[in-house]
Amino acid sequence: NPCMATGSAVDTMVTLEGTGQPYALDTFSGAITPITTFVRRGGTVTVRVSLARDASTVIALSDAPRPFAAARPGNSVVSTTADSSALVGGSLVVRAAAAGTYQTTLSSGSRVRSVIGSVPAVLDLTGQAWQLDAEDWTPTNPYGTVGAAGSETTKVPVSVALTSLKAWPDIPELANASGVGTYTTTVTLPASWDATHGATLDLGRVTDTFTLAVNGQTVAVDQISAQADVGNLLHAGSNTIVVRVATTLGNRLFALDAAVRNRGVVQEYGLVGPVVLTPYRQAVVWRAR
Repeated sequence: NPCMATGSAVDTMVTLEGTGQPYALDTFSGAITPITTFVRRGGTVTVRVSLARDASTVIALSDAPRPFAAARPGNSVVSTTADSSALVGGSLVVRAAAAGTYQTTLSSGSRVRSVIGSVPAVLDLTGQAWQLDAEDWTPTNPYGTVGAAGSETTKVPVSVALTSLKAWPDIPELANASGVGTYTTTVTLPASWDATHGATLDLGRVTDTFTLAVNGQTVAVDQISAQADVGNLLHAGSNTIVVRVATTLGNRLFALDAAVRNRGVVQEYGLVGPVVLTPYRQAVVWRAR
C-alpha cells in the first residue's frame, strides 16, 4: 500500500508459459530490453524478477523481435556467479561489483570463466557538496483571489549551496516552499576507468517526480526505485550529475491556508537520498559472429 508505506521489495523467480525470448518492458521510459539470464524448460521460461516496494514490471515472450525494436541475442545466460548479465553491442557480458573469478553457464552449454579486476569503491554522494537551484512557486495575487488572476504564479529563484542533502523543510530558505529544484554535483572517477567499467546510481528518497541527467545526457530512471544504470555515460575524471525534482503545492498551501495547516502534514520535499553510486566491471562471455 503506497499510501501507508507498507510492503517490501520482491526478489523471486517467475515462470511464464511460452518459448520465446523474454523482454523487459520499462513502463517509465518505454525501453524494451532483452532479458539475458533465463532458463527455458519445455514450454516455459523462468526469469528472475527483482522489484522495489510498490514497483511493477512487464515481461513479454516473443519469437518476433521486430515489433519490440530489440535484437534477440543468439545465446543467453542460464546461470552465473556474477551479479548480473546484459547485452552490450551484440555481446553478452556479466557484471560484478567486486573483483574475483566468476563462472557462467550459457544456453549453448558452454561454461565460461571470467576474471574481473579491481572495482572502485562504492561512493556515497549524500554528504558531498550539491548546488540546489530552486523555484519557489507562490501566488502572484493575494491567496483566495478567484478567476484567472487566482492562478497566476510567481516563481521566486532560490539558490542554496548544500554541504549535505536534506529535505526542503530543513533548509531555511525553502522551509515553506513548493516548486521545482535542480540539484547538481560532480563525481571524480579514477584515471583507470575504461569501457569495462560501469555503475548504477541509486537516488534514494526523492519527493516528488524527478528527472536525471549524467554528463548532459538524460537518463530514463524508475520513479519508484529511483535507480538507473549510468555506466555508458561515465568516464575517467570529473562527471556531472543533475537531478531535477518537482514538488506538489502542499507545503506552500500549508503556509497559506489554515485548513491545510490544521492537517499537520509537511512533506519532505526534494532529493533526500541516500544517493549512492555503485561501480561494477564487466566481462564478455559471448560474442555474436
